[in-house]
Amino acid sequence: MSTQNGPDRPKTPAESADVNKVVTDTKAAQDAGVPMVSLVVDGKSVSVPKGTLVIEAAFSAGSDIPYFCYHPRLTSVGACRMCLASVELEMFGQRRASIMATCTVPAADGMVIKTTTPDVKKAQNGVLELILANHPLDCPVCDRGGECPLQNMTISYGPPNTRFIEDKRRYVKALPISDHVVLDRERCITCMRCTRFASEVAGDSKLGLINRGAQSEVGPFLGGTFDSNFSGNTIEICPVGALTSRQFRFKGRPWEVKSSDSICTKCSNGCNIAVGHRMGEVVRINGRVNEDINEEWTCDKGKFGNADVNSPERLTVPLIRDAHGALVETDWDTALSAVVTNLQYVAENYGSASLAAIGTTTGTVEDNVLLNKLYRGVYSATNLAYQLNEAPRRLPKASIVSVEKAQHIVSIGMDLAYDQPMYYLRSVKAQRNGAVVVSIDSVIGLGDVALTPESVVLVPDTLAAADYQVIDSACSAAGCGYSVLASDANAYGPYLAGLDGTEAPSVSDLSVGLDASSKATDVLSGLSAGSIKHVFVMGSDPVTHMRDSRLANAAFSSDAFVVVTSQFMNATTAKASVVLPIASFSETAGSYLNVDGQLQTVDAVVPPKAGTRPQWQVMLELNARVGNPLPVFTPSDVLPAGLVPGGSE
Repeated sequence: MSTQNGPDRPKTPAESADVNKVVTDTKAAQDAGVPMVSLVVDGKSVSVPKGTLVIEAAFSAGSDIPYFCYHPRLTSVGACRMCLASVELEMFGQRRASIMATCTVPAADGMVIKTTTPDVKKAQNGVLELILANHPLDCPVCDRGGECPLQNMTISYGPPNTRFIEDKRRYVKALPISDHVVLDRERCITCMRCTRFASEVAGDSKLGLINRGAQSEVGPFLGGTFDSNFSGNTIEICPVGALTSRQFRFKGRPWEVKSSDSICTKCSNGCNIAVGHRMGEVVRINGRVNEDINEEWTCDKGKFGNADVNSPERLTVPLIRDAHGALVETDWDTALSAVVTNLQYVAENYGSASLAAIGTTTGTVEDNVLLNKLYRGVYSATNLAYQLNEAPRRLPKASIVSVEKAQHIVSIGMDLAYDQPMYYLRSVKAQRNGAVVVSIDSVIGLGDVALTPESVVLVPDTLAAADYQVIDSACSAAGCGYSVLASDANAYGPYLAGLDGTEAPSVSDLSVGLDASSKATDVLSGLSAGSIKHVFVMGSDPVTHMRDSRLANAAFSSDAFVVVTSQFMNATTAKASVVLPIASFSETAGSYLNVDGQLQTVDAVVPPKAGTRPQWQVMLELNARVGNPLPVFTPSDVLPAGLVPGGSE
């Protein structure tokens, strides 16, 4: 049998992330002056914070201990018994060594830990033999095969063959427990990672252990469904392929799937993700570590909702409105020529005041910069907007990471778990530490909430202007601030791009708030009145998302020339003169400014879907066609000077 149980044993990405977190946390605690304890691990002296588990001390020392149930972000329960090691310490006045589960034993001064002795290996072999007694040998058809900790552990620590000849237990295969998750119960080793995640991290306890003893199995309570907005995380942390993705099922073997770093754009949180792609197609989304935003978690909207990049409903051909009023397919040259011809005609005959553009809060900063260079830079247009709502524009007073330290959290007018998932997960953490978390449906219930100066008030950016006045008055009276949480992935990006007319926009300006002069309502009013003859709508759907739907419908029903860039047909593209199909988040590079004001830059993961183009390339082409060629070859050439990814300047 193989005995490569050392620091060089191949680890899955999840195992490496666990080790990196432990090492990073240990160093941070040491730098912060936390009391330390000293012990010896495999002959190496190491100091770790008091309360550190022995398994974590081993990681800090560079030693390898196998494990299944342990996870650095979950409580330890010692369920799998795999993390065995020889632990020598003083007991009853004598020093003695015992084989112990290291995920349940706190490190102490003077301990001596040995992870590679023959008796440790024998014990680990025995545990693995028991785990494999009922585990099916279906690795060739398991989506986890190739990146499975159980496979790796069996090769490194397990017996070379099996002594069991009895029938393994059998259950119904591939049991769907939600729209996204499939359960193979016979693979489960009851490590309880998924159930602990559901109760401790997601806070919804939608999964639990059913039955007792040898009949224990994981499943939703009372025969229900696993309808959690964070169910996809259990797929990632399951160490044995018992929970797999219905979306990824049989889409490819893990060694065929390439993984590229990216940013989720389904909401404003800016979660760091790893996009798995095979043969140019996005096949899955996994979480990626960023301690200031999503730790390592994703919501189901981000994990499974991004499958729309492969939708057959995506626009792949430019559309232009013909003489009969119908949108018909055309080629890119004809579509862009129509845009430029109308743009120049309106500018020459009606002036710059008749031109307008609505920037994108879902696309990149670079997309907006190039839009600004065309309409403001070339034609001196001032009717530029991007804000489709009535919310005050400023960075929230409460950042994502700060919420977990709050003692009183009030959410108004939103489903925090769905609308602001990382704020929600931090609030669950705060609640576990004793915080009071209150959710009310509207400002009507605000009078029943006892706000204090320590209250953290979280508000969506989709309320009416009058609602913000009520919230502002209530918070002012209580001496606390309130945070307006942006909805879109790049809600502040157009400001950084200069669409407000600011010559040197700065992230720091957003901390004190901006005036609300640049709003789409002004543009729509101009369209309705007939004073605006040409409008470019970049990657948004005002007809659907404006609060004043009557104004939006009337505006886009006018005789103005409307250009819309979009991935899909929507209520606004249906009224457009020209529709330009654009690339998805995974098919374009650029920068996003998340709800906290952190600027994050990513590269394209896969090539644009045939027939589509990245928005920045579309805008670059339009600039060139009107006589404003720009020295731009990649989005990195566009980012405003002084802006640094990560939120600093």
